[in-house]
Order: sequence, then C-alpha cells, then structure tokens
Amino acid sequence: MADNFYLPPDDPDLDKDYITGREYMDGMTTGIKTISSELDTNVVFHGDGAATDGKNVYLPTQCPESPMTLRQVNVGRGYGNHEALHQILTDMEAWSQFARDNEEKGLSWTTSMGNAIEDIRIEHGGLTLYPGIAKSIDHTAEAVTREVAKQFEADPDLACDIWATLPLAVTWAGRVRLGYPSPHLTAALDNLSGHITDRAFKIADAILGLDTGVEGVGKVDKAKAYNGTKSALDLAVLVSKELAEEEEKREKPKGRKEDEDGEGTKRGRGDTGTDERDADGDASSESDAGQDDGHSHEGETGDGGDTAGGERGKPDDTSDGTDGRSEGDGEKSFDWMSTKPIESGLEQIKDMLDNKKTKKRAGKTIIYAPICTSSDGFFPPFSPSREADPWWYEGNREDARREFTCHRDELGAKVATMRRKLEQALITKTRSEWVGGRSGKLDVRKRGVGIMRADDKIFRKLEEADAIDTCVSLLVDCSGSMRSRDRMETAAKTAIAIAIALDGAGIPVEVLGHTAVPHADSKLDYEARYGKGKWARRDAVRIFEFKTYDKTMRQSIAEMGTIASMALAHNADPDAYLMVAHRLAKRAEKRKVMMVLADGHPEHVTDLTDHELSQQTRKAVVTCCDMGIDMVGVGIQYDGLKEFFPDYVVVRNMDDLSREVMDRLAKLLLGNRFHIDNSALINVAS
Repeated sequence: MADNFYLPPDDPDLDKDYITGREYMDGMTTGIKTISSELDTNVVFHGDGAATDGKNVYLPTQCPESPMTLRQVNVGRGYGNHEALHQILTDMEAWSQFARDNEEKGLSWTTSMGNAIEDIRIEHGGLTLYPGIAKSIDHTAEAVTREVAKQFEADPDLACDIWATLPLAVTWAGRVRLGYPSPHLTAALDNLSGHITDRAFKIADAILGLDTGVEGVGKVDKAKAYNGTKSALDLAVLVSKELAEEEEKREKPKGRKEDEDGEGTKRGRGDTGTDERDADGDASSESDAGQDDGHSHEGETGDGGDTAGGERGKPDDTSDGTDGRSEGDGEKSFDWMSTKPIESGLEQIKDMLDNKKTKKRAGKTIIYAPICTSSDGFFPPFSPSREADPWWYEGNREDARREFTCHRDELGAKVATMRRKLEQALITKTRSEWVGGRSGKLDVRKRGVGIMRADDKIFRKLEEADAIDTCVSLLVDCSGSMRSRDRMETAAKTAIAIAIALDGAGIPVEVLGHTAVPHADSKLDYEARYGKGKWARRDAVRIFEFKTYDKTMRQSIAEMGTIASMALAHNADPDAYLMVAHRLAKRAEKRKVMMVLADGHPEHVTDLTDHELSQQTRKAVVTCCDMGIDMVGVGIQYDGLKEFFPDYVVVRNMDDLSREVMDRLAKLLLGNRFHIDNSALINVAS
C-alpha cells in the first residue's frame, strides 16, 4: 500500500473570486427549486450549519456583498443539491427514528452506514430527477475526498481499517457506479485495502437496486421514495450485523469449533470459510472482505504480510479491521459497533462555505453577515388579518384611503408647486437648441461679422436635448424612533408629495419603507440553532411596498395612506439599502435614483459596535453608488445623514419640500440644465 494517500493535483483556479454571496444565495435558491420542479422546497440560509428537516433546506448564510471563490460556489451548489434530494426523497421521520434508536443502543456505526447508503440512494434518484445533478454534487464529493485525505495521511492505518473506512468507501464506490466524472473518487478507492474496496462496491451495487421513487424530471412518488428510505436503513442494519458477526468469529479462541459447520476460525486473515457468505449472495454479506477466500488483496496492494493465515499485526490485519484493538470474547466485539467511523457525509466541507468577513475584537469574532435571511423580503403593507399584523390589515383599507386624502389635501399648494417646478424643468430639458460651432450649417444670419473676420465659430447645428431616462425609489425609515416629534408624518407627506409630482410627470417611481423585526423563531436558542459566532444582524428585514413601479398613484392610494402609521421596530439600514439597490439595478432606465428618508443612524439587534455599524452603513451606500445608483439622503428633522450620503438634504417642515427636496431631485434628473426660479413658482401656486 502506498505511503501517501494519493489524489490527482488540485486546480488553483478554483480559489479565484467568482461571484458575490448574494448572487450565490439567489442562484442556489433558484437551482434547488428547479431540481424539485413541481415540489415545494424552501431554501433557508442561516447560521453556519446545513441540514434538511423534511420541510426546508438549510444552508450556511453568506456575507451578501463579499466575493466567493469558484471552489466555494461549486461546493455549495453540490451541498445544496444533495440536501434538496434528502428533503424530496428521504423519509425524515423514519430516518430520525432510526438515528435515535441507534443512539440509545450505542450503534453509531450503523447510523453512519445508513447515512452513506441513503446518500447514494437519493443521488441515484437525483440523476433522473435532474440529469445535471451528478456534475454538481461531484465537486462537493471531490472536496470531501480531499478533506478526508488529510486524516489518512495522518494515520495510514485507516486505509486498512474496515470499521473506520467502510461507510466512506461506500459513498466513493456508489458515486463511481453512478458515473460521477471526478478521478478523485477512483484514486481514493485505490488507496484502500482491496477487501474494503470490494465490499464497498458490492454494497453500492445493492443500493442501486433500491427504489428511489423518482418517476421523471421533477416527478416523485413519495410513497415509493419513503419505502426506499426504509429499505436503505434495513440494508445498513444487515451490513452492520454481518460485519459484526465476522468480527465475533475472529475474536473466538483458536481451535474453537463453530456449531454451524464445525470449522474453526482464526483471528486476522485466518480461515473464516465460506460459511460467512450470505446464502443468496447478498451484496452486503459477501466473504470477499480479504479473508481466506482465495483473494490475496494484500498481495495486490503490496501490504501483504502473513499470507499463511496467521495472526497479523498493524497495519496488515486488514481482514478484521480491528487493528488488534481487542482480545475480548464475541460479545465484546459488538462494542465496536459504537465506534465512530470517518464521516461519510458532505458535512465535512461546510467550513469551506465560510464566506463571512471577520474581525477580531476583544477576543470575539465579528461576522459581517446576517444570522438568517429566510424572513427578509418585500411585503405589502396590508395583512390578511389583524392577528397576522397588528398595524394594518385588509379591513382597514378605507381608513388608509382617508389618511392619504387628508395628507394630500393638507399639502395642497406645495404639491402643486413641486409638480409645476418639475414640469417646467422637464420642458426645458426636452427643448432642442441651435448652438454655434466649427461645423454644421453656415450661420449667415447671426454670424455675419464673424464671417467677415474669418472666425472659426461661424456654423450652427441643432443639439437635441437628452431624454429623461430615470426611475426613482423612495425608501422611508420605518423605525420606532420615527414616531417622535411627528417625524413619520413628515416623512409620509414628503414621500406622498414627491411621488405625486413624479408620477404626474411620467417618471417611474416606487415608494418603500423598511424596518427590522425579530425572526419568527426568535424565542429559540440562537446559539443552538445558528452557531456561536457573532453576527452583524440578528433581525429580519421587512420592506413594505407602498407603491410599486407597475402601479399608478391612483392605484396605490390605500397603501400610501399607511406610511404615517408604520413606525414599527428597528432599522437595519445597510441591509435594506442593498436589498432595494439590487432590485433597483434590474430596472431598464439608464439613471437610477434612491432617496432615503430617515431620522438617524442604523439601530437593530447586532453584535457590532455603533462605530462598526456606521462603517457598514457607509460601505453599503458606496456599494450602491458603485452599482450606478445616485444615492440621496433626505434627513427628516435631522442632518446626520451627511455622515453616510455624498448628497443629502434636510426636511424640517413642509416648506422645505419645494425648496430643498425638489431642487435636489430636479438637479439629479436634469443636470446642469436645471434653472428654475423658486419664488416665481411659489407665487404661481399661492
């Protein structure tokens, strides 16, 4: 046997940056839902663990704006697809009961074998459920192989230890049988003792005969799939019992006769006889395990030793896999069933998915990532019932419409002023002009003197005005602090006035509001559920859609009427800005503007200091600007937004609307061509 655990060379290009964490999470969600097709699969990124509970696929959360390497993406995709197959094809209730029963009996080895068998069974079904899945999981399996290779290099005896290695070898052999392309799988098997490899392949062949329940792309018969799980667990029990029986026979004193056939047994590679074979040749009960069955695997791999059948020492006693660890009687051998083998699942590589930018502070690790993103999203301001949301529900639509009408009437002339200012600016913007230059038509009428003087600027040409190709997103801070000093009402009126002016001028506009609330499972033990790391955000971001681009103001009256009453909980500004920015970036307009109406700093449940949180907010604004979005802070009775935004204005009362806010917005829309006399417009509106 080789001194080193040989694997093909690694590809250094895998460690180059590939996509961001947000792109990865979005792609994973889409991919897993594609695999399940018509099946209902929910993908949850949370904490630093990964699993499935029969309802959700849980994957490690990522730092949304940080880059991930191609290796991380490949590993994550395969891991997610594998967990999705468990969610679709595994009877989780039967599996959980199986694991609990084995734990009570001290049979952890049987659980590991069951996990290996079930992994290959579901991946077999996955080849039909989604034909491209083999290539995806293959990357993850290769990463697992590289990780476990470190264990073999540290302890070469593992390659001869059937108890430590067989479950892992079954997954390698199974994936080779399934046609996974990575050469690492075959190379890994070549490093093991021949009797372990032979047994692994025969078990793998038996697994491929189990029912997967898959009937076509995206089509699964749940009853058959769950029956397949039970068969897989039965096979694991059978494999475990037969291997234990073989160990028991070897542990009996030399010269002791067996009642069944009268043949004696010896420890090590001694003559176990053909009685150890299952009568029907079951793949899990073969006597090919390198014992005295006519196959000299040790000779083939160069690690042979006592070929005469005598007792072998380390590492050559590969037939029993005990490494001489026990000289006890047959009953003692069953204790080895509780021996934990090398981890055969894909969990070993979850650390590779750690994409959380960290910083040491006072001995603590700060992770710049949310603890969970499953509850983040965009929501309508109305809920179906009061129980679902105590603020606004469907039965209160008329109240909300009256609230909007009240604000609009109160604004009155100010809205008219803002709209008129914007309309006049738009007229100026769209007007074509004749300008002088060194080319074009000869301007005899205006440039006569210049022609006589031989000036070069004697021509004229028509300069077309730039079209206004802009969309605007208004994002209102809906944190609890906005309730003080009528700030929320000021923000609501500001948003309504701007939206009416833009909508009337034909400029696409959306109005959103953001807050941060506890997760639905916030009463659970966070450390037990999500891990012991420190996180940048422990709340869920809720963004309300008061008006969307696809609706006019007339269609959004009720929703807009809820704004003044939506000062709710916390505000996770960095995450909210980026969520809106990524949605805004998908718009077709050339120019995109985000106006943030807020009254202060971000404040939510976090493990960051105030200084670190402010840094994250500034970084989020810079990221939005880098995406081509013009960011404008609109301070509601507060001038501190200058700390975060390169461009900001302050609204202390409604008189500031037509002077400050609309001037700033019109300047963004029209550039240097914006020249409007505010006083004249105010006189017109009064």
